[in-house]
Amino acid sequence: MNNNSHNSLNFFRTDANDSRCPKQITAEMIPQGDDLETVKQRSKLLKEFYDWWFLKHPERKIHNTALNEDIYVTYLSKHETSGQAARRYKSALAVLKLDYILKNAVPILSDPADKNTKSQKKFEKMLLMKCKCEDQSIVKLTVGVYKDTSHKEQYCITVIEADPKDSFKQSKKHGTGRKRKTNRRKKPAR
Repeated sequence: MNNNSHNSLNFFRTDANDSRCPKQITAEMIPQGDDLETVKQRSKLLKEFYDWWFLKHPERKIHNTALNEDIYVTYLSKHETSGQAARRYKSALAVLKLDYILKNAVPILSDPADKNTKSQKKFEKMLLMKCKCEDQSIVKLTVGVYKDTSHKEQYCITVIEADPKDSFKQSKKHGTGRKRKTNRRKKPAR
């Protein structure tokens, strides 16, 4: 066998000094900002994170406690999440907690897959799951369920922003909220 032949098991180098080896992405490496260039940088870093994660988890799955089933992570997971989560800094940070989210997310809703979306055509339904992380952020995990096998695949991860109305209700409940101004016009007198 030729020494230069490509061995698929050694596609990624495991030598930490090899620049071709995916490296672990940390929160400090994720840039903040909303401009297009920053979003592109975050997307690239999230793709690198998934490459590193695939090395760390060759079976490409994590057992979810609530479902009592494995959730698989694939190229589609990497593609969808790196595109969606890169749009917001908090969502990009959430992806770095992939193991925790896959293990601890609980299902909240099941919707039919969107047949008009190319990346969802292979799924029968999409499970929407949520997970509260250690930093109190609430993360939405979307999982595709295959038609024939009920096999579950991570589709996307994003952070759910708190509804400003909810935060107002909570702050008012605790006595720190301000009264809301209304923009309603007074009805003309008849």
